[in-house]
Amino acid sequence: LLAFIRTMTALQHSLPPSPPLLHCSAGVGRTGTYLAIASLLPLLPLFRASPPPLEKLEQHETHPLPPYPADEVVEGTRDYVGLTIDGLREQRTTMCQTLGQVRWVYEALEEAWREGE
Repeated sequence: LLAFIRTMTALQHSLPPSPPLLHCSAGVGRTGTYLAIASLLPLLPLFRASPPPLEKLEQHETHPLPPYPADEVVEGTRDYVGLTIDGLREQRTTMCQTLGQVRWVYEALEEAWREGE
């Protein structure tokens, strides 16, 4: 998936530039997973250069979905994955539909980090 996202990103910046059209069956689960990873990958080099500040992410009491696991596992850190998914969900409900898909976003970003992205 990381290789595919990188290829698609490179194609987006080709001449003439063109945005991708992305959709899965319902347009939320796999699509949201792809969008979350593609949105966060460009931030990894910035985090390597200057680590993000450690802040506690406050949960949204009105959010219809449960809190993200990173807030429970890593006390005192800002959950950029959760914030990104929340942003996607504000635009379309249930993006990154399942816990497995949310976990996959974390794992893909961890793999990209280890690869030196």
